[in-house]
Amino acid sequence: LPSTTVPGIILPPHRAGLMENLETKIVQDGWITVSQLNTAKEEAAGAGKTVWTAMVKLGYISLDDLTIFFAQESNIPYVRIVDYEILPSVLCLIGENFCRQNLVMPLFKIKDTLFAACANPLDATLINNLANLCGCNIEPLFASAYSIIKALDSLYGLEDKAFEAGNFIQQQGPLEGLPFFRESERLPLNIPVSIKLEDASFALP
Repeated sequence: LPSTTVPGIILPPHRAGLMENLETKIVQDGWITVSQLNTAKEEAAGAGKTVWTAMVKLGYISLDDLTIFFAQESNIPYVRIVDYEILPSVLCLIGENFCRQNLVMPLFKIKDTLFAACANPLDATLINNLANLCGCNIEPLFASAYSIIKALDSLYGLEDKAFEAGNFIQQQGPLEGLPFFRESERLPLNIPVSIKLEDASFALP
């Protein structure tokens, strides 16, 4: 079935020849400005992050739009996971742990081909492992990591590690060595307080 008949998928335009420098291309295509690119590069260098992370952090481009840009430049379709109601028969083809660890999401199956949303559909090892795991041909589709995590949380619930503090509260005694430990009862008080900031990098609203 041609991908053009599948709803919710944005097909990238065909691009012949070698891919141009992505940083130059994202400016040429009007996603961000030259000034924003230069600022993102400075931010990335200072934080030890990629320029793409810096662009999203600075609010120059959304994660979804950046994913669409990557999809267009790689000729791999972009997909909106929210457009799909994932059948249990498809969901059970890939385990939750594998999906979370590799940021993939099975969407639908046509004959012996599984269409899967991936944060990095260019990872050949991942696609091969996915094919071996579910016994299907894999048609990878671009999706943002955030949308995959959100879909997994919606289908499976939040991960248990989000609530690990409960185990520590039950299993461990008071942390007496830490400054916030107190034995006395907390009392509601209304006392004027002045605060002097010793650390100039610390800010209060």
